[in-house]
Amino acid sequence: MSKRKWKPDKQLKASYEEAKKIIKDAMLNKNLVLFVGAGVSKNSGMPLWSEAVDQIAKAVGVDPKKFDNLKIPQFYYNDRGKKEYTQFMKQIFRYGDVLKPCEIHNQIVDFDLDTIITTNYDNLIEQAFQNRNQVIQPICQDSDLSYAQPGKELIKMHGDFEHDNFVLKEDDYLNYSENFKLIENYVKSLVGSKVILFIGYSFSDPDTKQIFTWVKNTLKDDAQRAYMLEVGQNFDRNVEQYYRNLGVNVIFTKSWFRDQHSPSNNLENALDLILRDTEDPIESIYDDFKPFANFKYVYTKYVAQVLREHNISVESGQIYVENYLDKSQKEAA
Repeated sequence: MSKRKWKPDKQLKASYEEAKKIIKDAMLNKNLVLFVGAGVSKNSGMPLWSEAVDQIAKAVGVDPKKFDNLKIPQFYYNDRGKKEYTQFMKQIFRYGDVLKPCEIHNQIVDFDLDTIITTNYDNLIEQAFQNRNQVIQPICQDSDLSYAQPGKELIKMHGDFEHDNFVLKEDDYLNYSENFKLIENYVKSLVGSKVILFIGYSFSDPDTKQIFTWVKNTLKDDAQRAYMLEVGQNFDRNVEQYYRNLGVNVIFTKSWFRDQHSPSNNLENALDLILRDTEDPIESIYDDFKPFANFKYVYTKYVAQVLREHNISVESGQIYVENYLDKSQKEAA
């Protein structure tokens, strides 16, 4: 007798809705911190981490699949020296190019958070705030923390090109604790006391492993979990459990939505769901009808049962949508 195939749809939907509620509550209570990765700036013309590594590997003449991602920038630095290395990295990451914030950057502003953390080198988040006539202070090096003023802050934990302290190659990661002592401790304190939401990261990013290890070491088993919006892969139970063991609940947006959009659109939709006051009722009804997708015939009573859960009744061929106020009054009576 074959085992029944595990279907995560209903379980995932309930889990993701609860995660959305926790994230939303944290946002409203000023207890949420966004971690922003390279995927957020993709629509503005910035490369993903994997794309940047491929360019460096081509210049070095190595197969990127055969080496750890951090070693490839290190190879270029060792071969060409600091000056040529810095110039090439500025070229790859489009330093000095005129780039504009995308819709995801605008959504980040809409979260109205006190603290945002990013591993990106660009200034697109700062631009998005400026476009809304808002101010956010960039913290790019330890000394910036000493002069920080009250207000919104952007922790650029991997430095930037302006301060020539960008973190990219293997040595930068190995020496991070020495070069960013205050910022590292500050980020760890936030991880330990706030709800963290990772956006724009993929499982192949070296940043992910570094930061998630901090999450695990800081949060332990009985503290607040962090969350990550994964926009490029379908649900994978093994991957979910692996990152849950690191203290991070992964939300696979491709399995959350009914349509398979591009990664950027999936991220926009997920952020919109969190920012929005209520869930899209059509989306919810559609999801509840998914189990019947492969049936040739469905009895009316089962259709009516699903609709009743959404305060919709079918009587004599007529559809009635029950008002939520009417429902609450009936329950009170």
